[in-house]
Amino acid sequence: MSTFTLTDKQTKKFDKWAKKIKRKYPEDTKEVFTFCFTPNGIGVGQKVKHSASGEELDLTDVSDW
Repeated sequence: MSTFTLTDKQTKKFDKWAKKIKRKYPEDTKEVFTFCFTPNGIGVGQKVKHSASGEELDLTDVSDW
């Protein structure tokens, strides 16, 4: 089993972005986000997508690789 995590820095970046999404799409009461972790040989790419609007945020921090 694999486990993927976000750093505190990435979590803060996501929280800030999610608040903007909530203000931008107040009619979306579900606020469903999909996280995508992509291992690529040198690290793990991390993206999150707001399901209703399709907007994405790249959380990848290559300095951690």
